[in-house]
Amino acid sequence: MTIPLIIALLVVLVVIIVRLAKSPAQRPARAVYAILDPLARGKALYEEGHREEAVRAFTEAIEEDPNNLAAYTLRGAAYNKMGKYPEALADQTRVIELDPMVALSYYYRGNTYHMAGEPRKALNDIDRSLQLDPSNVRAQENKRFLMLYLEQHPELQ
Repeated sequence: MTIPLIIALLVVLVVIIVRLAKSPAQRPARAVYAILDPLARGKALYEEGHREEAVRAFTEAIEEDPNNLAAYTLRGAAYNKMGKYPEALADQTRVIELDPMVALSYYYRGNTYHMAGEPRKALNDIDRSLQLDPSNVRAQENKRFLMLYLEQHPELQ
């Protein structure tokens, strides 16, 4: 057998194992995801709640491709979940620098600004997100909440 054929068979085997597993808890995650690319491995680790390991995998994906929007977005989400807001904001800002027309990037960064205690910056990003995608219901709800919050806390304006 040739090497490409062996690799193809391994990939098919991994797909079959993943699809046959009834729940994420039943999937042999470490064995299956170890042969996948860093982004896929990071996603799996993130979904399993292994944030620190996910960050390492996303960092590896970024090192392979410094313009990988998905890796920056997901690493930012992992940092956000870990309460590492400066790191999350840096990644979310990088995504916006790479592609300023992605509404969800502004939405995510706005949420992080809110979590970091910066409601004015959060509202600015949510507004930008809605300019790009007025149909985002969550962004609409967050905007209403932030506006009320800022009305009640004028010292933050």
